[in-house]
Amino acid sequence: MSAGDKFPPVKLRFDGEHYWLTDGFHTTEAAWSIGKEEIEAAVIVGSQRDAILDSCTANTDHGLKRTVATKRRQVTVLLLDQEWSNIWSDREIAKRCKVSNTFVSN
Repeated sequence: MSAGDKFPPVKLRFDGEHYWLTDGFHTTEAAWSIGKEEIEAAVIVGSQRDAILDSCTANTDHGLKRTVATKRRQVTVLLLDQEWSNIWSDREIAKRCKVSNTFVSN
């Protein structure tokens, strides 16, 4: 980044008052570490809950490969949420987090 390399825009949800980072945590951290004050961002209207749900698929297609611990945290967020865990099956949660159904069931 400090050498001028381009990074994909970070992704944000905006609820009319707050911006919620959904993807690009490592990019943001890198920018702050070198004193960069601006980075490119894609902003979509949505709530904090939308941002949490979006973040459960962060780094599934790009960026740093997710660790088992990261996948477990993402699945746990949905399993511990009263609304999502009551309306979604393990298969749906697996689909949302891009992990196997067995991973969620375990």
